[in-house]
Amino acid sequence: MKHFDIGLQKTSLVKVSQLEKKEFPRLKSSYNLINNVFGNGWREGSVIQTTGYRGCGKTTFWLQILDDFSKEHSTAYVSNEESQDQLQEKCIRLNVNNVEIGYMSSLEDILEVIRSYKIVVIDSFQGIACNSEKEAIQKIVSEAKKYNTCVALIVHMTKGLREKGGSEIPHLCDQTIKLMEANPESFGMEGKTIIINSDKNRNGRTGYWVVSCGAAGYDFENPWDESPVEMIEKNSVKKD
Repeated sequence: MKHFDIGLQKTSLVKVSQLEKKEFPRLKSSYNLINNVFGNGWREGSVIQTTGYRGCGKTTFWLQILDDFSKEHSTAYVSNEESQDQLQEKCIRLNVNNVEIGYMSSLEDILEVIRSYKIVVIDSFQGIACNSEKEAIQKIVSEAKKYNTCVALIVHMTKGLREKGGSEIPHLCDQTIKLMEANPESFGMEGKTIIINSDKNRNGRTGYWVVSCGAAGYDFENPWDESPVEMIEKNSVKKD
């Protein structure tokens, strides 16, 4: 039988009423939409898997979110797919100034970043140099929870539009987000329109959110609706 080890300590069984009441901190974005997507803010120590169609703007999505959180927290964007110069060029276009960016692929280097920053985005999971994907995801989740670091993993998709890699990745992540390009006319919007689909969230609701995305990035301040939509018509989604 498969066994996952994320480094948590064994606990005895205790009635909930007998446990000491605790606060479970969540990092809050200045965008209501993003707080709603995460589930009333980003729970400390939680790991989010992000997938998306080609060109839907996964890097843009996370750079903007990191820049917003950087007002109060240390944020890092680690890429093994784009050079620091390429990331810098994107940041200039998006007016992202306070996110720390860099190129690295070593699992140990990435784990050290997780230990040192409050919010870390890794682009991409498949580009991490490691012995196995199982080892990588277990260590990333373990360190995130040990240091209360919020981590987002960008995961490649197959031609069949499913996430690449073993089942360990979505199983161990606390939330899964897929970005999909929509037909703007389905929502009465103009220009590039993105559906944010959170179909798993241990820390909040699941659902769909719709937002426009232009040359300057996502317009998180003016979404189609800040509340999650339960269903999206199939013809609302553009084919890759």
